Formats: sequence, structure tokens, C-alpha cells
Amino acid sequence: MIYAYPCRLTPDEDGGFVATFRDVPEAITGGRDHTEALAMAEDALATALAGYVHEEWEIPVPSGIEEGEVSVAVQSVVAAKLALYSAMKAQRVSGTDLARRLGISEAAVRKMANPDDRSDMDRVQQGLKELGHSLKVEVTIEQLEQDVIKAIQQCPFPNHPTLDVVVSMLNIGPGSPTRATVEAAVQRLIDAGRICDRGYRGYKLIRGGLNNG
Repeated sequence: MIYAYPCRLTPDEDGGFVATFRDVPEAITGGRDHTEALAMAEDALATALAGYVHEEWEIPVPSGIEEGEVSVAVQSVVAAKLALYSAMKAQRVSGTDLARRLGISEAAVRKMANPDDRSDMDRVQQGLKELGHSLKVEVTIEQLEQDVIKAIQQCPFPNHPTLDVVVSMLNIGPGSPTRATVEAAVQRLIDAGRICDRGYRGYKLIRGGLNNG
């Protein structure tokens, strides 16, 4: 299953946008503009789905996109953890059982299936393989653009991030986008008026860009 869900951005009376997911009603957030609301929406979706895991609920199957909605996906490592949790639940494999089969501790298995915990992607994929599953990472153009924007927002460096920094921040394991793919997404965002290229000073988000409603 691809963990990408329909998201609707609704203008609010304060001038920003409210982001909601009809398949995951617990995920609700907002932002000052279209760009910020989408970035916040990904975080809200991941947090809400992590709550499903903690409550041991079934992960919702994404509905089709309707008019006025955009697709928002969780990051690949979160998707892998959700896939592992769902496979364990479907096969009724306990953490103890999977730990014994992998030769690791039960605590390590809990971390592997916990979206809130940082885990090595290779370890999560080992768990999926043991259960007869594999992870196929599919990143849409829209999702990659969201990831680029989020990377720019979260850049820890004192200046705005350059292309090399953005590529490095998105290199999180198997299925990570290539430099050429990231560069193409950056150019689309520049053409759409959502970010600007400041040369050696890096990329900067544009508030109220062309796609901000």
C-alpha cells in the first residue's frame, strides 16, 4: 500500500490554510500559506498514523483523490514502519516472535515498527522480508516538491540551503531521490514562484507565491 492520503487545504478567516484528511480525521493542522500548510500536513499525517500504531488500530486505506484535494505522503522510513506494523498485525506475528526470527531483542522490533522512533531503513526492510513483504518506494512529483520545501524549512545551517544540502537532507536510505530528480523538483518550485534561488546563499521560500491560493 502507498501511504499517500488525500488532503484538502481550506482557507481560514485569518488568511492561512487548514489542512485536513478525510481518511485520517485525527490529522488536522494549518499554515500561514499553501506551502507551509502542506509541509505541516505531512507532519500531522505521520503523527496521526503513529497514533494508530500505538492504539493498535488498522491503518486506513487511502481513498482516491477528489477535486480540490492534493496527495500527501509520509516519508519512506515512516511508510516502511507502517508496512511492517500492518504485516505483523495481519499475520498475527508478535514482537517476540519476530525478534526470535530475526535474532534481535523485542525492544528492537518495537522500535522498528514505531513511526515515532528513528530506525535504520535496512533493519525495517529485514523485518518486512522475514514476513514475506518488500518495500517499493514510490515518490510522486508533488511529494518530492513537498520534501524539498520541508528540507528548506528545516535546514540547520545558518544560510539558506544549496542544492547539495537539500540532496543530502533527502538522502535517507534506499529509494532516496537522485540529485538530478531533486534538481528538477527545485526548478519546478522556482518556476512556480514558490522558492527563489539566491545563488551561493541557497534557496529561500517565497511567502504568498503563485501556488499559495
